[in-house]
Order: sequence, then C-alpha cells, then structure tokens
Amino acid sequence: MSVLRPLVLCAVLAAPLPLLACTPAPPKAGAAPAPERRALDPINVRAVAPPAAPIAGLLDGVPMSEAERRAHANVLPVAVMVDNYPDARPQYGLGQAEIVYEALVEGGITRFMAVYWRNDAARIQPVRSARTQFLPLALELDAVYAHVGSAAEDGAANADAQMREWGVRSVDEDGSGGAITRDPERQAPKNAVTSTDGLIALSRSLRWATSPRTRPWSFKDDGGAAGPPVQALDLDFDLAGINGGAFAVRWQYDPSTNRYLRGQGGAPQRDAATGEQLAARNVIVQVCDVHPAGDRSGHVLYTTEGSGQALVLLDGRMVQATWRKDGRDQRTRYYDAAGHEIALNRGNTWVELVPAGAPIRAA
Repeated sequence: MSVLRPLVLCAVLAAPLPLLACTPAPPKAGAAPAPERRALDPINVRAVAPPAAPIAGLLDGVPMSEAERRAHANVLPVAVMVDNYPDARPQYGLGQAEIVYEALVEGGITRFMAVYWRNDAARIQPVRSARTQFLPLALELDAVYAHVGSAAEDGAANADAQMREWGVRSVDEDGSGGAITRDPERQAPKNAVTSTDGLIALSRSLRWATSPRTRPWSFKDDGGAAGPPVQALDLDFDLAGINGGAFAVRWQYDPSTNRYLRGQGGAPQRDAATGEQLAARNVIVQVCDVHPAGDRSGHVLYTTEGSGQALVLLDGRMVQATWRKDGRDQRTRYYDAAGHEIALNRGNTWVELVPAGAPIRAA
C-alpha cells in the first residue's frame, strides 16, 4: 500500500493542478540512495471455469444424472424395425422411443424405426424386416439395428447385402441369441418381440459396448420457437390412394403439454404397453425424393443424402427448414432460413420421411 497510495494521489491531483508533477525530487547531497523501486507483482487471480454443460441424453437432450451417464457411457443406441400395418396396431414400445422414423416401404404402406438410448422398453413388438431406406439412419446414429429378416432381392433395395457392405451392426432374429423371441399369443409375422435390455446385453456379448460416435442435435427448453402458429398437421404417404387412408397421419398440438398427439388412419394411435396416445415434443417432416426400386416386390428407394425441404413442428409453431445429410453415415441436421441449426425441444422426436409430392396440410 505504501507504493500504491502516492500513485493514486498523483492521478487525482493531476487534473486540478497540472503544473505539479509526480516525478520524485532529486536526492540531497550525501543522502543515502533511494531504494530501487520494484515493479508490482501482478495480482494472482484464480481463473474460474465456466459451469459445466449439463449432462443430457444423446438422442433427446433430456438432462441425466451422473449415475445415468456412467450407466450409458459404453452403450450404443438400439434401432428396431417396427411393423405399422393396420393389424399390427397398437404396437408396443413406440411410446418409449427417443426417436421414431416413419417411411414408405412398398405398396403404399409405412414402417417405423424406433430408436432408444436413454429410455428402456421392456417390450417392442412387432419387429419386422430391414429396408434399405432405414440403413443410413441407423448408420448415422451408430446404432445396433434389430430386425427380423430383410429385403434380399437382387438390385438396389437388397438390404441384406447392403447391411454387410455398409458395416451396419445388424441383429437378425436367427443370430440374436434370444434377444428377439416370438409371442405365442400372436400369429406370425406380428409376433416377433424384443427389448432394449436384451439388445444391449447382446451388444455387450458381441463386443459392441463402446461410446457412440454420433453427435447430438441441438436442444433447448420449451418455448421461443419462431414461425407461424399451427395447431394440426395432416400428411399421407399413400400417393396412389390404394389403402383408403390407413396410413394418413395427423399431428394435433396439445398446448397443455406442449406436445403433438399422433393419429393414423383416422384414429388416435396408442402404445399397447401403456394405452396412452403416442405423442412427440418435436415433429419433423422431411421431404425426400422416392422412386421404385424396380424389383418384383415393389420396394421403393429414398434419397436421404444431400439436402431438401423440411418442416419442423415445436412449441405450437411451424418452422420452414432445410435438411442436410453429407454422407451415408453422417447425421441429418435441420436448418432454418438463416442457416442456423434448429434447436429442438428436449424430449422425443418423430421424423416423417415423406415422399415429394405427398399431401401436407397445416391448420
């Protein structure tokens, strides 16, 4: 303080008395030399680290405890093919999925790929066969891909061959070690059933217990979305109109829960395990080019790499968006008109992979 006080005074006096200077007076003859002035040591301020980002679910952005994080540190997502034919409804396990993809397969019908990482589902049913359009989605999530059989005709929709060529972590019924079983109460092919615990245990036995490579989407807390208010959205995958509206989808916004309630075929769609109507925090409508594979089964092929138009429903609003996927195993991301990645609400997301030209109506 003996050094700081005269420095402060000089600074204060400098304005009203400009003729005074702060230089020290010359020493008197015979006086001892003044002690050498030493530079002040810099103040040692301890750096304070910014608060750590909250631990959040890989697929849904929901906060996790440290114990949950440790439990999931070396767990890959599991993606399960689920039937959506009318007599397969209501399905088991869709309500627990963090992401559900719906896409056209053949004959104007759709199929689901339900994806789990943070959530558990004790029963997922009916498990159905693999299709080409879902394989890049499983790859981008670094997921274990569970199915019963696969499209195997020669040609561009040969999912059986593509899983081997593209390095998909495939779990078929025959090699599932009991992770996929049959429900004696239902007839084939609606009776194949699995669980997240069974698939994760199988993954560990196959030495697939590793940290997933996929990068999460951006997430936010509820509220603040831009875009016009939209209370409902209707779409239909059946471009030929051969299934009588059985695959027409309606998403109805529920402001009391900030979720979208799902209906299909003119009725609420429910989870068989809980009886509750299926709902989503976010609904993404991704418009894709779709064309016939040219095989005898009438399979279709999707263009899911590149970019295209999309709509994102959240917070009761609709955001005009662009989807982009830079490679087969790269994550699909969604951007607003300014080029910013859209932050989704924390919670589950449904992605509707709609063929270009399909009717989409917002209300």
